[in-house]
Amino acid sequence: KGLPVTLGILYLAAARSQSWGAAGLSFPGYFLIRLESRDGRRAILDPFHGGRILEAPQLRELLKVMAGAAVELEAGHYMPVSNRDVLVRLQNNIKIRRLELGESEGALDALKCMQVLKPDDPNVWRETGVIHMRLGHLKKAVEAFEHFVAHAPEGPDRAKISGVVCELRERLH
Repeated sequence: KGLPVTLGILYLAAARSQSWGAAGLSFPGYFLIRLESRDGRRAILDPFHGGRILEAPQLRELLKVMAGAAVELEAGHYMPVSNRDVLVRLQNNIKIRRLELGESEGALDALKCMQVLKPDDPNVWRETGVIHMRLGHLKKAVEAFEHFVAHAPEGPDRAKISGVVCELRERLH
């Protein structure tokens, strides 16, 4: 029982303690583990379903459920992610669960962890700003949105958030 990423971390720790090659994968919307034997054989495991081995047809089916019917498997879905990315994914899952439960402060705690792990990820700062704004923490919302604007690429989202920052500053004064 538990979040797939949490269970995946346990799988990774157990595999690495035995000197097996193990990595979390960049699979959209679902955390999978790739194990590699000393002789180069690989298997992709689903940590949430008892470590069952998934073959290409099952991976394709899972991908369509998670990312949409038009999405097809590609090499990027099998790419290993860093330990830091695994922890960010775990915190993101915690944030989502907390928001579903109406626990905005708990979601902010998860976002703070994500900021430590990926301080230059503009999306984390935007989400932090949105939650602070909803909670009425306007000064903290402005700070988070300013960080977003400083790190986000040019585009409509950055321009929109810049406008929000101006509006919030007016409300603060």
